[in-house]
Amino acid sequence: MPTSTPFHRLCGLLLLIAVSPAHAATFTVTIDDADAQASYGTVNNSSEGNSSPFFCDVDPAPGNQNQCTLKAAIQVANFNGNGGSQLDTINFLIPKITLTSSLNQITERVIIDGTSQPPRMEIDGGGRSCFDARGNGYPPGGGSPLLPQANNSRFVSLVVHNCQGDAISLGGHGYAVFDSYI
Repeated sequence: MPTSTPFHRLCGLLLLIAVSPAHAATFTVTIDDADAQASYGTVNNSSEGNSSPFFCDVDPAPGNQNQCTLKAAIQVANFNGNGGSQLDTINFLIPKITLTSSLNQITERVIIDGTSQPPRMEIDGGGRSCFDARGNGYPPGGGSPLLPQANNSRFVSLVVHNCQGDAISLGGHGYAVFDSYI
């Protein structure tokens, strides 16, 4: 009968870690674009927030992980390391956002959830591009159609208006937009 050595247990643990699925993350929008621009000079995710573990923070000061704009939340959801295998969630602690710059393209599966601001979260595009989930997230030149992409993203309980072009641009399949006014 084979015996388990510390080496075998370590190999088994490493294998388990290597095949464990990435977990979905939740990012909470806590600050409007204009307030973030005035306070921090940006609406983008800080370089601090682009390292592991991924979190949403426009404030470049170390350790302040709670100043999140919608644009920064989309940035970190696109690149948080789960490869789109899970649906990250973006929710809101503020009742209205007015964009001061166009939103980034959504390239990974995400749920934009306005139910935290009943009856719906209001997003004023400020004449800028709003949600764009038409792309597949591949670099120029293509990529594998078998890999997860923005398909199957969900937009829930939103009021989106005053956008340049469509409020929510979708391309592909499996999207859900419900309880929303666009």
